Amino acid sequence: MASSLPAATEAKPSRNIVVLISGSGTNLQALIDAAPSFNARITHVISSKSSAHGLHRATKAGIPTHVHSMLKYKTPNQRITLEQRQKFDMDLGDFIEKLNPDLIVLAGWMLILGKEFVHRFEGKIINLHPSLPGDI
Repeated sequence: MASSLPAATEAKPSRNIVVLISGSGTNLQALIDAAPSFNARITHVISSKSSAHGLHRATKAGIPTHVHSMLKYKTPNQRITLEQRQKFDMDLGDFIEKLNPDLIVLAGWMLILGKEFVHRFEGKIINLHPSLPGDI
């Protein structure tokens, strides 16, 4: 009689992680190093800055990268408007949604994410930075 229980040697499905960064990527590197031990795969790294050293860390590890800069959303020499900020968050959310992550890790992401973004991915976000996502 065949057992309906999975074999003990069957691998659990890997968890897909998208990591958001803004700087050097030291937390990202720790995640890259640890991911295999908790059956995870970093599928994409997104940075708010094209100059972030973390992008080099991701590239070195063979992880695709994307820069989502607020600069393209605002008028030069002016503060970003609420509408521009909401568009930034919406576009970021749309990009991430296409990646279909199991988890989104804010690993030194230095921009505040709006409530709509946070609610859109409720239960999928871990923030490693000391401020709260959406905290204004």
